[in-house]
Amino acid sequence: MRPESRPRTLLLFALGVLAAAILFRLDILRFLGLGRKSFSTSSSAAAAAASTTTAAASKFSEMAASAQQDEAKGQVYFLSHGGPPTMFDTNSAPYKAWIKYGKAVADAKPKGLIVVSAHWENPSNSDSVVVNEDQTNPLVYDFYGFPSEYYQQTFVSRGNNQMLSDVKDALKGSDVRFSTAKRGLDHGVWVPFKVAFAGRTDIPIIQVSLPGDSNPISAAKLGRALAPLREQGYGIMGTGQAVHNLRDFMMGRQASYGDVFLKAASAAVADPDPANATINLFRHPQYRNAHPSPEHLLPLVVAAAAVEKDDKLRTLFVDPNGALGWGMWMWNQKPQVEASAETAPATEATA
Repeated sequence: MRPESRPRTLLLFALGVLAAAILFRLDILRFLGLGRKSFSTSSSAAAAAASTTTAAASKFSEMAASAQQDEAKGQVYFLSHGGPPTMFDTNSAPYKAWIKYGKAVADAKPKGLIVVSAHWENPSNSDSVVVNEDQTNPLVYDFYGFPSEYYQQTFVSRGNNQMLSDVKDALKGSDVRFSTAKRGLDHGVWVPFKVAFAGRTDIPIIQVSLPGDSNPISAAKLGRALAPLREQGYGIMGTGQAVHNLRDFMMGRQASYGDVFLKAASAAVADPDPANATINLFRHPQYRNAHPSPEHLLPLVVAAAAVEKDDKLRTLFVDPNGALGWGMWMWNQKPQVEASAETAPATEATA
């Protein structure tokens, strides 16, 4: 039995015991009515017992449905987080895409979000990662030279002990070495989240660093390690940038490579094996132009590696923007009917 299914199993067992007790009480009443003339069977008592049984059955159904909903498989997301100015650019397409993402998360009602950002790499230069254990999620203003109001922006969120424990267990179970640190959310997380969740969220959030070796294989290993947490209802998210050559962008240089690479990234996430396809982006002829350093592409590998075969891709936003191309995608489990239809054997047409 999966550990995450135990609470539901205990709930169902307890409700079953309650229903059995009610039925047993009804049988006793009937038995006493038949065995003793001085205690005639009371139709009102029987009706009351039957009513209680019906109510219990109804409550059982509601609680079972709630338990099933609580165990809904978590989704996978990748966001392009751009730069801090986007959080003030309310008419921009990326700003609106972040709001679209926030609505998708709200509709999914995840148990929590585990986030991997381009702006936190393990400083150890190894394939190990760091897990933030500061559950107050303070903000890291890791950008420079902006007006003072940028450093006064807020986003309120928290982690929780159970989620922290679940993340650690997932990493241990996949032999991903990790340490812990008290650290806040960097701007790759809180800037888009501030817009997506209107400044605050009750969804627990824990940030995990990228591995320190800048290796896409290590990033994929991290994504696969986090993937089982989806079965417990947690969402997995990478935040980086589909194309990220900040120097060319700031200097206004022609960047035809950006559109070429963005098309390749869009094809990679749609591939039947998105983990390998996104790893192969690091061999693309335009990779070094699109990403002079790898950190903004690695979170896409983490996300893609958390995707399962029965997941369905949804494109939230793609915008060719030269040296700073935008791509935002999410994956969620296909509806059972749709998945069954895809795996059903084809039938030959008859005349």
